[in-house]
Amino acid sequence: MSIQVLSRLRRVGLLLTPQDIFEHKTVRALARVVRETTRPKNLEPVDRTTAEGVRGAAVPGQRPTNDDHSAGSRWQGVQRTSETGTGVLLPLRATGGEPPLFCVHAAAGLAWGYAGLTSPLGADRPVYGLQARGLDGTEALPASLREMAADYLDHVRSVQPEGPYHLLGWSFGGVVAHEMAVQLEERGEAVETLAILDAHPAGVDADGERGGDAGAVDPEASAEAAPGSVAGRDVLGLLLEFFGYDPSLWAGASLTYPRVVEITRAQGGPLGSFDEQRIAAMARVVTNNARVTGLHRPRPFGGPTVMFTSREHSPETALGLWRPLLTGPLEVLPADCTHMEMGHSAALGGVGRVLVERWASKAAQKGSVTTP
Repeated sequence: MSIQVLSRLRRVGLLLTPQDIFEHKTVRALARVVRETTRPKNLEPVDRTTAEGVRGAAVPGQRPTNDDHSAGSRWQGVQRTSETGTGVLLPLRATGGEPPLFCVHAAAGLAWGYAGLTSPLGADRPVYGLQARGLDGTEALPASLREMAADYLDHVRSVQPEGPYHLLGWSFGGVVAHEMAVQLEERGEAVETLAILDAHPAGVDADGERGGDAGAVDPEASAEAAPGSVAGRDVLGLLLEFFGYDPSLWAGASLTYPRVVEITRAQGGPLGSFDEQRIAAMARVVTNNARVTGLHRPRPFGGPTVMFTSREHSPETALGLWRPLLTGPLEVLPADCTHMEMGHSAALGGVGRVLVERWASKAAQKGSVTTP
């Protein structure tokens, strides 16, 4: 919904960013941003670091001072993401007194959908999305999933220099979040939450068979090559379906970048404001994500993990596939949704409520511990 709002605003000349939409939940707050961004250039600029929910000029990891206008705001946001919302670190809510939750993108590379977690997690929990490099069409793509995870951890530490950390990932993002947790554990950092949403380990296909890969592509193929197919599916068709477009719109036809833009402009929706260059960049990201997954060899993580499975994948199957790679406490919970619905606000709301309950229970246990 927020993406559609952004597209409509741009049609009438209001050039807001996705971060503006995510951080300003009310019409009044968003109207304030509009007034500031349309203020004549010769007037004194408004200090947007004091606007509701915005901490774009704060030093990463800096604690609030007496001048902080948001009482109890412990975690300060980093520099604002790119104007198109495609920067690696996407602040969905940059303020709050609790440790942040970092949410890793699915195969398409965008983390915008995780805005659906901000409400159920409560106003005191900062939420950041981690998005793929290369969405702007200029950056080099990571050569491996380990390289990708290490890059994301650099961004995580720019917000939160020390643990314990809280990580979440849906689908492909679950595989990356797992690797991030492994790397943090290797460095002696505590990972208090690893939430995996309907993902299967690298080297296992969507049916739970080992030796396959749901995103199978030629591992020697160049990441710069024009996108073709992933797991026998046309990349552009996969992209459209991922963002909810009806496959009947292109049934039996060969998809091209101009045709994809024609469909998304006519239908509106999440990709309604994307041009051919941005569609092409996203297709490259999807292809590369499939490639690095095929090359990845996951290692075990010993911290606590909570896993959510969709209707397509049973908890028993998920437990069997992941158990060798998750040697610490593991809880597997079924969700009443499909794999694609797992990334929607309704399912994310349920995930968020479960996490809040787990955190509250752990805090209560810590509070009940007494020393002799």
